Amino acid sequence: MSSFKRAVRQRLQLRMALEGPSGSGKTITALRIAQGLGRRIAVIDTENRSASRYIGEDFGEGPIEFDVIELDSFEPGRLVKLLREAAEAGYDVVVVDSLSHFWMGEGGMLDAVDAASKRGNGGSGNSFAAWKAVKPAERELWDALIRCKTHLTCTLRTKSEFVTEEDSRGKTA
Repeated sequence: MSSFKRAVRQRLQLRMALEGPSGSGKTITALRIAQGLGRRIAVIDTENRSASRYIGEDFGEGPIEFDVIELDSFEPGRLVKLLREAAEAGYDVVVVDSLSHFWMGEGGMLDAVDAASKRGNGGSGNSFAAWKAVKPAERELWDALIRCKTHLTCTLRTKSEFVTEEDSRGKTA
């Protein structure tokens, strides 16, 4: 007997990441996409209420409306719980603005590695070995993002690179 079965077309949930430097339009783009995907939108805001400035904006599809939770600590396990909570509450779309904080923000993955590094080997700071301790939390985070029961749009910050050059007048610009 074969392990295979007939494939059936299913409605799948969107998984999207928008990346760019600060001010590039990630938040509004994520909200406009969310508005096109469903009526009930939940925003997990790590960006100091940046999403809320778009409440009521109308770009032709009606005013943007959503429910929000504003975070100031970014433990990956908290995001896992919030994604489950949003699905259980019946939201159509979740916007995580910004997922970057759960990696490099206060309490994020990099902080967890630093803490594990200080705990192990008498505080020697071996971050390579510390990753082994936090790997299960990282896997849980990625699994929650992939298996989220709602449409999911995450924003990611990129770093801006600045180049200084001399202009035609010899001034640095």
